[in-house]
Amino acid sequence: MLEGAMTASNCFMERDIKKPNLRIMYSPAGPSAVWLSKLTASFLFDYVLHCMLLAVLCPALHITLGARPLVFIALMAPIEFASAALGIFFCCVFHCEETTSTLLSTVISIFGFLGGTFFPTDGLGKTIAALSRVSPVRWLNDAFFALACDDSTQYVLPVCAAAAALSAALMIGCKLLFRTEDYL
Repeated sequence: MLEGAMTASNCFMERDIKKPNLRIMYSPAGPSAVWLSKLTASFLFDYVLHCMLLAVLCPALHITLGARPLVFIALMAPIEFASAALGIFFCCVFHCEETTSTLLSTVISIFGFLGGTFFPTDGLGKTIAALSRVSPVRWLNDAFFALACDDSTQYVLPVCAAAAALSAALMIGCKLLFRTEDYL
């Protein structure tokens, strides 16, 4: 889900997309319509695609989302939105899709490694174990694992609240940093 930040940055500043989107900038909707439309489109694309993947792959691979599959799917939404907001925000900061994608890809990969996505990090020493607890991917892995395997919703509200707060902060940052002339 965090990789959706790259989808958003590509949707926002990719060279082939920038020119056709000039009409949005010259519309009477205002400058927020540019980044907000890209944020919304990226979020919807990623969320719908991930829901479709779950609908196809879970039955095909005999995977269960736990006793509350709708909560599992609903929990994905704020994370997908925060991820898209992160990609748009980085584009507003760096004004370059390539820089944004490179930086986000590196950071998300490091978080994925430290979060135990690829293998458990507890056996790699105290330092890596401590860094693992800082990784947001670890929190997401724990939340989805607890929901799917333990039928525990203890992480649902904290994850939703954190994603909503992050989304709000990133959207305020986009509003403050976005300048139409940087987009041209």
